[in-house]
Amino acid sequence: MPDGTEVPWNYDTLRDIAMMLTVDANGNDATSPDFDPDNIVQFGYYNQWIQNIRALCNPFGAAELIDADGNAYWPDSYQECVEWTFDAIWTDHFYPSQAYADSELLATPNQFGSGNVAMAQTHLWFTCCIIDAPVDNWDMAVVPENADGVTTSKLHADTYRVYEGTEHPEAAFQVLTYLLGEAAPDLTLAYGALPIRESEQADYFAAQDANYPQGVDWAVVNEMLQYPDIPSHESWVPNYSEAVARSGAFYSLLNTDGTIDLDAEIQTFLDDTQAIYDSATP
Repeated sequence: MPDGTEVPWNYDTLRDIAMMLTVDANGNDATSPDFDPDNIVQFGYYNQWIQNIRALCNPFGAAELIDADGNAYWPDSYQECVEWTFDAIWTDHFYPSQAYADSELLATPNQFGSGNVAMAQTHLWFTCCIIDAPVDNWDMAVVPENADGVTTSKLHADTYRVYEGTEHPEAAFQVLTYLLGEAAPDLTLAYGALPIRESEQADYFAAQDANYPQGVDWAVVNEMLQYPDIPSHESWVPNYSEAVARSGAFYSLLNTDGTIDLDAEIQTFLDDTQAIYDSATP
């Protein structure tokens, strides 16, 4: 902290720092009684390209939204997450609402890339999208701990596959072999994702250094691979597409309406999610 005090790197500390880094047009930060939340020019923190509640909340503690009996379930870590996020947007104002996120201030070319968001949590493939962006002197840090002192990194692991019933299995397998072999280094660089093969990682990070010469601490990437979200935020639930859509709608509500009764909306979400699970084809 500015006074030299050592504090845990958790979501409380993230909030404190993010408020100091959120500034209005008059130069007041979000800790000031004179701060104007309707005229913010720099935000302290944002979850970039999050699309649903599971993706938002697994870093607060990985969990399922379904129990062993098929019932919709609301974990304590998710309660911490939505309360923290709702307050961040509508009370503390260090996290942009959807209206701010879509504004010219932040949407050009994207929220963190705009140079008007101090800290953002997102995936490594984001390196695809900030080359030549206004922000050009950034670095990486580990994900904060939750209230129980647990660190969780939300992990995307993208793979290729050939479906059993494909019409041309041999040709499809040849293409798959090419994508996973000869083309793999170029594809991972284009996509921004870390190669799973350790033998390819040095070249990957060297190419990233060429794009971002400021001296990014890439060691954070493999460190955070030791803390994946298990269960995954993309793990199976009944009626998966509908369940994910409902989760996305709830996340959108958090970002667009600061007047909601949060606990009532959580219960509505659970009721709707249960109905979605129950309507799954046996």
